[in-house]
Amino acid sequence: MSRIQQKVTFPVMALFGMLSIGIHGTAHACQVTDPNPQASYGTWSSIELETLTPVTSTQPSAGLECGSALLGVLGGLLFDTDYINATVTGTNTSGGLFHLRNPNGDEVPYRAFADPAFQEEINPGTTYNYSNEYLLELLGLLGTGNSAELPMLLRLENFGGVNLEPGVYTDTLTIFWDWRRCNGIDLLGLLCVLYSQGTATTTINVSMVVEPDCEIDAANANFGSAPLVGVFNQVTQTINIRCSKNQLYTVGLNNGLHDMSGDRRLSNGADYLLYDIFQGPSGDTPWAESGADRRASSAADISPAEHDGVVSQGFIYRAVIRPNQPTPPAGAYTDTIVIDVAF
Repeated sequence: MSRIQQKVTFPVMALFGMLSIGIHGTAHACQVTDPNPQASYGTWSSIELETLTPVTSTQPSAGLECGSALLGVLGGLLFDTDYINATVTGTNTSGGLFHLRNPNGDEVPYRAFADPAFQEEINPGTTYNYSNEYLLELLGLLGTGNSAELPMLLRLENFGGVNLEPGVYTDTLTIFWDWRRCNGIDLLGLLCVLYSQGTATTTINVSMVVEPDCEIDAANANFGSAPLVGVFNQVTQTINIRCSKNQLYTVGLNNGLHDMSGDRRLSNGADYLLYDIFQGPSGDTPWAESGADRRASSAADISPAEHDGVVSQGFIYRAVIRPNQPTPPAGAYTDTIVIDVAF
């Protein structure tokens, strides 16, 4: 009886060892790699961000490289004996979303995904298992013998038209990895008899730069028509400007296309009409492009104290054709003024 037992048992043990170790070895295990340490959404103007469509920063490596799924769906995947768990936490997590944040507390939400089709979302603080049929097949890890680094895709969402304060926005993602992979199977290929297990922690720094920007709304100024320079009406209009949140600025007007010795001139070929632009609806303070002739946002005629990035500020000007000049030949006289905003 003992001789029969030896003939049955010994070959099975020898073959079993060869299948689990000699053939499969540890190629299916996971190992920590250097993650792509910086995920950057680049540089955006605060105005651009108001109409943002989703922007993705792809991290080819989130810090772990794993081999193919040895058991496939029938074994380890079906019975949850294999897993590659990632639990991701962010420095600025709230409301079920990751956030980029600036030093003053402004936030930009973003999401994390395991796949480029954005079907496999990784929620803050919730364990996500990379060892699933869809993702392993997508990465080429389903029974192929390949190995691959596990990716993470970070998508900046449309966040409702908020004009953000300029500056650097950052977050730090901490990824806790916990894996159990099959390294050897039985003769039928159904049961795992040798596992590799491990844990690790990796981090990814996420950033975005918001630059100051402005929207300018300025209508054309039209003096109308008159037979003599002395009877032109003055023009009083408002330049509306909306800039980034908490952004102070000054506004200058250049001297136009036909400037001569600091005098603004409307032109009709070789003929000219001199004119002036003054600050405010009345008064004689010139509005120009340098020094005290610029206008400060804090001294706007409309909403001078509003720097919330939402309300426009209004700057009124008065434009006058100089009456004490010869009347030039009849015709259409034009000029173009550049409005510049300096931060």
